[in-house]
Amino acid sequence: GILENLERYEDSVAVYKQLPKNTPFTRSATLRIARNLDRIDDFDGAVAILTKAAKTYPDDPRPLISLGDAYRRHQKWSDAVDAYDEAVKRIGKLETRHWQLLYSRGIVLERAKQWDRAEADFLKALEFEPDQPLVLNYLGYSWVEQKKNLDQALTMIKTAVSKRPHDG
Repeated sequence: GILENLERYEDSVAVYKQLPKNTPFTRSATLRIARNLDRIDDFDGAVAILTKAAKTYPDDPRPLISLGDAYRRHQKWSDAVDAYDEAVKRIGKLETRHWQLLYSRGIVLERAKQWDRAEADFLKALEFEPDQPLVLNYLGYSWVEQKKNLDQALTMIKTAVSKRPHDG
């Protein structure tokens, strides 16, 4: 973790790889290895690790969430949607703590031209976190671009700005 904070991602990967297999830290280390590989432009390596981790831990949504995040960073919208969809299936009943997953999936759904599903995810995220500025901002501006729900969109954007005044 210290090496990651120092942006020494290759060194961090080397340390994580030294951990014995099947420790309480193995899963977390695997996800961090993949994230750090992506940071050093080894996207294919990161995807391979996350795909294998998703199969190794079939009840754990975290490898799929990380995979969706990697695809999102690389603008692979359809692949990100698939990964997030599978993560949501693994979770089952979504809870308040899943607002960020809904927000992330909403973004990739919007980019993949699946607006109805994206809007539903943003609205569900707001049910969990009603004043979440990231969600308010994204949904508010999306509605403005579509010229719909303009009064509600303006209220959302104003609330987002009041909560994060320096966020573009």
